[in-house]
Amino acid sequence: MLVGDFVPYIWLTDSDYAFLWFADHDKGWNLDPARKHSAQEIVRRDGKVFLRVNFFAIPTEVTGPRTLTWGWQTFPSRPLPSGWRATFCTTSAPVPHTKNTYFWTEADWAVLWPYYVSPFPWSMAKSKEWFAGLQTNNTHHPCVPSAAHSIGRYRDYDGNEFRGLAVDWGATPGIIGNSDVTASKGPNDFRLWHYQRWVREAGFRGLYVDENYLALEDNFLTGNAYWRPDGLLQRAYNYVGLREYFKRMKIMFARNNVPSPNLWQHITSGAAYHAWLGDIFFEGENVEPTDLNADYIEVLPAGRLRAIGSARCAGGVMTMLCQSLRHRTQWWRSIPTSSPGG
Repeated sequence: MLVGDFVPYIWLTDSDYAFLWFADHDKGWNLDPARKHSAQEIVRRDGKVFLRVNFFAIPTEVTGPRTLTWGWQTFPSRPLPSGWRATFCTTSAPVPHTKNTYFWTEADWAVLWPYYVSPFPWSMAKSKEWFAGLQTNNTHHPCVPSAAHSIGRYRDYDGNEFRGLAVDWGATPGIIGNSDVTASKGPNDFRLWHYQRWVREAGFRGLYVDENYLALEDNFLTGNAYWRPDGLLQRAYNYVGLREYFKRMKIMFARNNVPSPNLWQHITSGAAYHAWLGDIFFEGENVEPTDLNADYIEVLPAGRLRAIGSARCAGGVMTMLCQSLRHRTQWWRSIPTSSPGG
């Protein structure tokens, strides 16, 4: 997967506080090919935990300028919103004690396959009519759903497709496939520009981002992968670009007077909290219970909940997506229905 022992992020947490170190790649580093000296080390000493990052793991003569890009962040990074425990994800009318309600809305969204959506509707006029007809106020935030990485499947209100953009912007250049794209400047600019048009011309109010994670990229054109001196391709991530994208989305909503909360994110997989700037989070998809002898909600992995399920660290509303039908414990049973579709 990667050449050497470099890892892109290190997440240290006790669920109340956390420290995250991240880098998209190891370009410019000088690591030990024999791996006697690790790229990163976590050391416990005298009751403390130390993170040591060895940009130069072996003696190195630097004969010219080098650029090393990395970052770190401490958590909690922001306070939890007032009344955050009274936030609901529902299509029904909010009950009196509800702080905010969310769920996705149709809004004439350009559903492709299976629910990938473009940053524009099938029809701007129809979408404007849809948003105008919603009974909303500043406590209800209907979000248009999307998958994070599908530019090659986009189709706009004029029938234009954008498969060609996935050639240079793809996670693997030239491979359309599922149209996974890098979070580089080109794709970020493209999406932000069209989402802002949707806000201004039709009243677009919020975004739900599914599959909100990044895979290793082969893109050495506009992504972060690069060719090593030994001729091997070092694959890379673009977590810095993902952070930039969501930061700009929040700024775009604010500048266009779209009330917050307005960003809802699925976060199962990874722990890229420095990139997740949403207001509400879904975690737990496909998470297996620790055993099959108790009710599903009782046997969700406690370590996972503490590690990446902390609302305090996330700075937003954390919601567990309990998929008991996918992992049936002995307490699961069939419920008779009156008809095949009941």
